[in-house]
Amino acid sequence: KEMPNYVWDHYERSVPMSTYLVAFIVSDFEVLRSTGTNVAVWARQEAINQSLYSLDIAPRILHYYEEYFKIKFPLPKIDMVALPDFSAGAMENWGLITYRETAMLYQKGVSTSSNQQRVATVVAHELAHQWFGNLVTPSWWTDLWLNEGFASYVEYIGMDAVEPDWKVLEQFVIHELQNVFTLDALASSHPISIEVGHPDEIGEIFDRISYGKGASIIRMMDHFLTTEVFKRGLTNYLNAKAYQSAEQNDLWAALTKQAHADRVLPADVTVKQIMETWTLQTGFPVVTVIRNYKT
Repeated sequence: KEMPNYVWDHYERSVPMSTYLVAFIVSDFEVLRSTGTNVAVWARQEAINQSLYSLDIAPRILHYYEEYFKIKFPLPKIDMVALPDFSAGAMENWGLITYRETAMLYQKGVSTSSNQQRVATVVAHELAHQWFGNLVTPSWWTDLWLNEGFASYVEYIGMDAVEPDWKVLEQFVIHELQNVFTLDALASSHPISIEVGHPDEIGEIFDRISYGKGASIIRMMDHFLTTEVFKRGLTNYLNAKAYQSAEQNDLWAALTKQAHADRVLPADVTVKQIMETWTLQTGFPVVTVIRNYKT
């Protein structure tokens, strides 16, 4: 019924999503929209022009991911918002991604090249979450690495698509893999997939093991399955679990099925057998090589 002094807003029905991905923003920010795309950026009036770089690369990365996963971005729009004070750094809210200003704003001639790469990294990471985390969400915190590991690996692929001169795929070994070797050799390390039984434990697993080691073993799968088989397996996994929750066994099953179909793994070998030696244990195997110059 009519309610004096109230205004009714009617919203489109959203796709099914986890509650942690729902976000609202009330602000007096300025907006810039990308011509011919569904991407817009929002920022303070005095900072809005510094969002032009993000506005340039975001639609191109988004389109690249659509081709990579063979799945269209399912929402009618995507907004990216630069917040002056945001402790999280960035958050992949579905269709309304929020960033700390330093993670989204870049001014040519003023900002450094490392600032520019930082912006590209975070934008590519958050857009990757629109598939890994948003379209398919882990059943429990135990499998957080399915979110963060995939986003941390695919961000390099997305960046390479829009900034090929940076050669970021070569940087992966330095920024991710080498750091992980150092951290995972410590007694304080933990398996990538770890049981979480108390709310206080949740924040502790948002670390370089979930992100960096997760990304590194995903890169390993990309290599031993071959990229095309790996991508087809991911597409099958995302389609099968779209708008649902999943666990690592669902990923293993999809990749194994594709690997057997394409005959890159023997029929009696599964991805689960290979990968759970990496996800359920701390550390990594040490291979010692002795070079004999006399033979």
